Amino acid sequence: MIDETTLMTGVDVPFVSAELVIHQPTLEEIGLISEKAYFKGLDILTISKERMDSQGKFDLENTSNFNIFMTIMSEGQQDEEMSEDITSVMMLLTLLFTSYDLQFTEQGIMLKKENETPKFITSMNFDDFQTIIQEIFCLNDPNNKRKDYNPAGPKAREIAEKFRQRRERLNKGKKQDFTFYKKMISILSVALHKTPNEIIQCTIYQIHELFNRVNKKESWDTYISAKIQGASGMDDTEHWLNDLFSDK
Repeated sequence: MIDETTLMTGVDVPFVSAELVIHQPTLEEIGLISEKAYFKGLDILTISKERMDSQGKFDLENTSNFNIFMTIMSEGQQDEEMSEDITSVMMLLTLLFTSYDLQFTEQGIMLKKENETPKFITSMNFDDFQTIIQEIFCLNDPNNKRKDYNPAGPKAREIAEKFRQRRERLNKGKKQDFTFYKKMISILSVALHKTPNEIIQCTIYQIHELFNRVNKKESWDTYISAKIQGASGMDDTEHWLNDLFSDK
């Protein structure tokens, strides 16, 4: 688990098992690749058996999340329908490892920097990588149990096809809205009396923490105002600074 102060200060996060650090992108940096690319890239980087359909989980029982990811990337490069997804992954990885050149190999992801020995994200540390980005980007913790997998050829297209089916199912019947953080910037600019240019210097973790704190304060202020005016029968509301003095 990453130290919360590390996350809140926005510094690079140690990825010890790969001898790397992971950069926490700001909203401004995410804006460079687009919110759409951010969400699409994140969806693939955090892919897991648990997020595939029930039949897929059965079929992929002995398949690691790393192999699912590598298969999607490999098959996607040959599939025109998945080209946008693959490009999104590459752009997001570039934000996470800003000073490295990225290259996919049979081992996994190779990260190269001049005058340094190449680093690798492989089956041995991919679970650690997923755990870190889950925390950086405020997602639910993934299931990190590792299982052996023999990457047989016939499995590859099946995995890629299941990913495509999952994407189609998510998209079916609704227009996707990739303006979540655009709205967050607007809301926090008004709530905190800051300019959008100030808010976009925040990381994803910081923006979520600020938003949650603003919500707590708004709830507290509303509760106190109602009590002063004689309201009764209201549920108690936690003070918006309560966790500062709590051991929880």
